[in-house]
Amino acid sequence: MKAQLLTLFSFISFYALSQSTINITTSGGSFPNEKWVSITTAVDGGGTQVWGQGDGSYSNGAGLINQDISIAPGTYYVNCYDQYSDGWDGTTISVTAYGSVIGDNGGNSPSDPSTVDASFNWEPGSPELELEASFQIIVPVPPSCLSPSVLSASAITPTSVDLDWTSGGSGETEWELEYGASGFTQGTGTIVSINSNPYTLSGLWQILIMMFM
Repeated sequence: MKAQLLTLFSFISFYALSQSTINITTSGGSFPNEKWVSITTAVDGGGTQVWGQGDGSYSNGAGLINQDISIAPGTYYVNCYDQYSDGWDGTTISVTAYGSVIGDNGGNSPSDPSTVDASFNWEPGSPELELEASFQIIVPVPPSCLSPSVLSASAITPTSVDLDWTSGGSGETEWELEYGASGFTQGTGTIVSINSNPYTLSGLWQILIMMFM
């Protein structure tokens, strides 16, 4: 006698976090270690700093970046600093969210010839001396329904299976899983709410088909 577990798993919905995900990429140009970026609630580095390169303190972790950032939807300003206050030497910046560009300083390498930095060092007490550009971004609300993908099953037993998948990319932490015997109609299966990935689905005895040989 052999037991064969026949199941069909189908993700039908999930819930997203209130936070959005954006990406900041700086690339090209010369003297990459002179560049530092922050995000604030007001133009020219004003208001509250909600994110800063490195550990967030001025000039820490200076250099080119390609970084995803979790941030609440809203209006912010991206501030571009240069250690020598001589422009970004051709380096460009792009801020994207869910496949769309939400800010890039007009496509120009940040440069403000009116600023003067006599010491040629980072100026923690006067960062405005090294500010090359400040541009607005509007962070959108995350998409409400990006489907998970690449579902895989392992450690299959007659009564349980380990599942894992690739999330949709909008910061989701909860999903609904519908399952049933092979060939079931979606909407008629058993639905469970889950908040971990991977996840062990158990209690499958009711869809076990016994095959006698």
